[in-house]
Amino acid sequence: MKCISIKEVVSQPMTRQKYNDYRGWELPADENGKDKGFLIIDESLKHESWVTAKVFKSSHLENTLEDFSIPETPHPDHQTRVINEFFELKGRSEKLEAFNNGDFFLTLPLAEQKRMNQQLLIMKAYQLILADRIKNF
Repeated sequence: MKCISIKEVVSQPMTRQKYNDYRGWELPADENGKDKGFLIIDESLKHESWVTAKVFKSSHLENTLEDFSIPETPHPDHQTRVINEFFELKGRSEKLEAFNNGDFFLTLPLAEQKRMNQQLLIMKAYQLILADRIKNF
């Protein structure tokens, strides 16, 4: 079965040795303590794990939307369409987030609340991808 996992986590750069020390574990003899990686903290599940830097960078997007800005220089049409898409999505996700934080949201069945929260996470991930594309114009 194939799955897509979208969730917000906290991460901290950490070598394999430091992670083992953090957990109070002995580093296995066949592992390299200098391997670079990240401590991943999933606050919603109260779960922590460690992944290599390569795995982390291939599967996580840094939330950089707070300091994101677009240069006011003219852009070719194809780039302008991406910028417009970003702002349309931003407006929709802000409205959904406001709704999800409102009182009426709590009256919805839990399954619907879960779907709407998942929708918001995916919309934010999509925004991050568009923002990254725009930064690299």
